[in-house]
Formats: sequence, C-alpha cells, structure tokens
Amino acid sequence: MLSLIALAPIWAGLLLMALWSMATTVIYIWTREHGCPDILEIRLKRAESDPGLSPRAVAASAVKVWFAGIHVVAFAKLAHPFVHTRRMRLPGRVLRVVLLAAGMTLFGVSTTEHLLRRAGFRGDRLVRFALIGPLVHIPFAFFAGHALFEWLMDLMLSYWR
Repeated sequence: MLSLIALAPIWAGLLLMALWSMATTVIYIWTREHGCPDILEIRLKRAESDPGLSPRAVAASAVKVWFAGIHVVAFAKLAHPFVHTRRMRLPGRVLRVVLLAAGMTLFGVSTTEHLLRRAGFRGDRLVRFALIGPLVHIPFAFFAGHALFEWLMDLMLSYWR
C-alpha cells in the first residue's frame, strides 16, 4: 500500500487508505461482537489465592499496552469517565463530543471502537459512527505526517547549510 501511495496521486492514496481503514473498522467491530477481547480494556485482577497481582494479568496488560501504545491507553483511560453514558449537563455533553471526536481523529480503529462502546453505542449505530473515524483520521494522519516530514527536512537542510 505504501508503494502505491508513493507512485500514485495523493487522492488515490488517500482513497485507498480510507477504504482499507473502513473495511478494517467493520471487521474489527465484527470480531469484537464475536468475542475478541478489547485491546484497550486493561484490568489488573488479583489472584484468588494470592493477595498480590496475578502475573498472568500483568503480562496480558503489558502486551496490550505494547500493541496499543501507552499514549492510546492513557487517552482511553482518561477519557473513559467523560464518555461513559449517563445524563449530563451541557458542558459534560460538549466534553463528551470533543473527546469522541479527538479519539476518532488522533487514533485508529481500536480506539474509536473502544470509546464509542464506552459511550453506549451498539449495533448498527456503532458501525455507522465508527465509520466516521477513518474519514477524519486518514486525512489528519496523512497531512500531519507530511507536515512533520517537511519540518524535519527543513530543519536538517538548515543544519547542513
């Protein structure tokens, strides 16, 4: 896919990345509906016979953090109390929408699905809202990555001059 992006026009690369991300969104939600664990759900349980933490739970949590990324796990944990479904006043509802939009824009499929489930979305409504994620995340990631690359290149070229 990266070679296509390098050889094809920008719009073709963005379209392909958006379609791919939308397909993986639907597949990820389907697998979660059929029992696949949530990679951002980290709960350290204590073993029944031992007052300390279970080594298996600690290892599983470490693997989840490794795959998802510490920044994604931190965002999901910090956003959880604010996106969780309950009746709120206007500032809480605005914060909920802002956090859901930020999660969809900054992070990928697993974060979008995790936050939307915590916000109470289920079934077709979950799929419809989760499909918004790739449409905002792909252009943001593409253009932010391009801007960062340009900035680094300018920085390196100015250093060598």
